[in-house]
Amino acid sequence: MKKIILFSILYFTIVSCSNQLFNYALQKYGIYDDNVSLKKIKYKQKEIIFLPMHHIGTEKFYVNVNNKIDSLSKSNYFFFTEKVNMKDSEKKDLMKLRKVIGFALPNEGYEKILDSILTEKKIVLKKKIVFQPNYSDWQLNDNNSKNTDATVHELINYYESKYGEVKLEECDLAVPDVSNSTKCRKDKHSGAYETLVLNYRNNLIANAIKNDSRQKIALIYGAGHYEGVKKILDSLDKK
Repeated sequence: MKKIILFSILYFTIVSCSNQLFNYALQKYGIYDDNVSLKKIKYKQKEIIFLPMHHIGTEKFYVNVNNKIDSLSKSNYFFFTEKVNMKDSEKKDLMKLRKVIGFALPNEGYEKILDSILTEKKIVLKKKIVFQPNYSDWQLNDNNSKNTDATVHELINYYESKYGEVKLEECDLAVPDVSNSTKCRKDKHSGAYETLVLNYRNNLIANAIKNDSRQKIALIYGAGHYEGVKKILDSLDKK
């Protein structure tokens, strides 16, 4: 889901600004960084390392991430990974998610779409950027990692518990393929990003850490999750 949010931000940034401003934005948000800076979170006696991830970045950045993961693996860290499961979700939930966030949910082809937009707008990047590799490319598997993220069904249930039912309209139902956008207006609540992408999922991460018996845990999550997860763990630690 973070990749979906990222693509939306990139699209509207490219459409609305110049080559210079777009490169400045990438620089500001660390997309051109070649190294990942590890962060530590203290929770009881557990050693928790946070790898603040960019879901798009330089090739050198992901090589550096790979090196850090290899080093942590040798120190017996277990990895909690980020990935909202959309693959086995019910069509109705996916259509509701599309309405909540306000744009299509393409499962593949981000690279081609981005390349097409960059070409159309004649954006010249300061550095070559690529999308985040698969976890398997970093030798992460069921033995040394687990996905601690939400499912689409969980996200929609939580959202509806906060704001009420997401009502699908005829214009939503007329486009059942969620990889295509609709002419429908997005759901009226403006707090979808904070509610779904950050708040709910941050609590999932914190509770997974709290309930896991392992003493060495490394989190591979988008950088935007760090402060929220740390705040929740600090609160749990005080209790």
